Amino acid sequence: MKIGYRYGIFLASVVILFLIFTSTVFQGSDNSFYIIVDPGQSRIEIDPYNTIINGWDSYSVTYFFLPAYINIDKLDYSKSEYKMFDEKGHLLETPILNEIIKVYVGKSNEESTPYRVAFYKSKELSSLEISMDCQVEDIEHESYSPAKIRLISQEGGVQLSPEPVMIKGRGNTTWIEGDKKPYQIKLSRSISLLGMEPSDKWVLITNTRDNTKLVNKLACDLATGMGMEYVIESDWVDVYANGDYLGNYMLCHEPDIGDNDLNIYNLKKANKAYCIDSEPVEVENMKGFNYSENLPNITGGYLVELMPFYTSKKCGFKIKNGELSFNIKSPDNASIGEVKYISEYIRLIDRELEYIDNDVLPDHIDIYSFARRFLVDEILYNIDTARASHFFYKKSDDDTLYAGPVWDYDQAAGQHSDGLYGPNYRDYSGSVLELIDMCNVQDDRLRWNNLLEKNKKYRQYVGELFSLYSDVFDVIINDRIDEYHDHIRCSLTMDRIRWNTYGKVYDNSENEFRWLKFFLYNRVRYLAEKYGKNITIRNPEINNGSFHNVYFIDKKGNQIIMKVRDGACLYDENLPPYDENDAEDGWVTGGEWMSPFLPVYEDMKVELW
Repeated sequence: MKIGYRYGIFLASVVILFLIFTSTVFQGSDNSFYIIVDPGQSRIEIDPYNTIINGWDSYSVTYFFLPAYINIDKLDYSKSEYKMFDEKGHLLETPILNEIIKVYVGKSNEESTPYRVAFYKSKELSSLEISMDCQVEDIEHESYSPAKIRLISQEGGVQLSPEPVMIKGRGNTTWIEGDKKPYQIKLSRSISLLGMEPSDKWVLITNTRDNTKLVNKLACDLATGMGMEYVIESDWVDVYANGDYLGNYMLCHEPDIGDNDLNIYNLKKANKAYCIDSEPVEVENMKGFNYSENLPNITGGYLVELMPFYTSKKCGFKIKNGELSFNIKSPDNASIGEVKYISEYIRLIDRELEYIDNDVLPDHIDIYSFARRFLVDEILYNIDTARASHFFYKKSDDDTLYAGPVWDYDQAAGQHSDGLYGPNYRDYSGSVLELIDMCNVQDDRLRWNNLLEKNKKYRQYVGELFSLYSDVFDVIINDRIDEYHDHIRCSLTMDRIRWNTYGKVYDNSENEFRWLKFFLYNRVRYLAEKYGKNITIRNPEINNGSFHNVYFIDKKGNQIIMKVRDGACLYDENLPPYDENDAEDGWVTGGEWMSPFLPVYEDMKVELW
């Protein structure tokens, strides 16, 4: 017994030492960080990962965006013909982080030339490395390209060894308009990434329109906190492709039906035996497949998405004489018979809500999910409400329509407006439904929320839910935003430099997070007043007592300087007067109208437009 015990201790010690050794090796060592200095093609090699990080050249500066797992105690030039020297002629051995530095590059200091470099390093985030034969710019939206991915944790553990995948572009506006592109990754097997449920399909969301990169995550947190049935898991990663840094992305599943997604009857899976060699067809505002026969039960499950236009999806339908479009996310191999069934079902609910009684709740919608999704949209002031990326699902043998999941909130929480809503999209003191109506952009909107709002019992239920979950709102505003901000702060700094996406109003991007808390706190206060609820929620605003200079500059270059207390808002009556003939938009800062919804957190320049 004693010999076995000692032998067991010995084996355990060997295992522990092995784990310590391998952990140390894979978290980097003094000789694991090589820099190859070559102006225009400088790069970094990381052993033992065989990772290459290319320098990114912009405005005569070479930036190195380093993953969180890298150990950068010193630069190793043993693989490089050229070296970098500081202004005193000493070899630059220790990288200086987070600033542009002037160096001299050459085989020796005596024959060196001026050069500028900057080193930035992520923190706390895993790195997703994509390798492929084509260039990133060659990835197409409609067709897949072969690639391999590898996932390395912030501590340096290889969470996923190089895995063959297929990759393509995804999204609509973000793909067409943005320089930073979103992607879909398809694997040959289901894999768990970052501790999330396994899937064979993952997406990389850019969050381009959201300066904080938090709002999509906060929407899911609100849905989870209020107990919605189906909520998307997600986390942030730093993405590299062929050694080039692509930025901060959100890695997650797309809304779908499946064992690890919306776990209802999978009609898509059942259809596979019927849709072999079937052709896509489009008839009478419906798109689907022309099966020779249909399943005996086509009542569900369906996951449909309201969008302002027909996309490349092969299954969908239109209602309201073609004014409203729905894509069928699942089953995406729906027969025309199935498309007809779900489209007629949606029309039935539309008619039911059109004539809803003030004191009777509708029969065919799940009030539980509708009210909760409505609160997510209202708290986050989602200007895409009932217009785009608006999902519903129907279960098999169930006459009830459910709202969800929440998805695509990068234009919510006052983050972006396309100029359509003027300064009002940052207004925390009104209903998002009222804003939509006021701006006359409701023609392609689904009016269900407006109709439900007229129902006394529904309004009462929403108010009760709002009061019930006030602690959830408090934690998200006062704790979760700071927690997430700390988690992605270093990665965001790199992303903003790479894509030149600084805060539209605030030069100091840190103030975007302060403003987000201010906005959401005031949204909750507005809703508490609307529903007559006396809730307790902490005020996140902490004024430091300082003052900032606000510089008002007219078109002639005249300048008025106003001292404003930190955190104060400027109302119209406080703004300097101007001749309306001299300006179309009025006072503008950072491309936005100056309004009472923008607290002054720093010195600001305001111009007349």
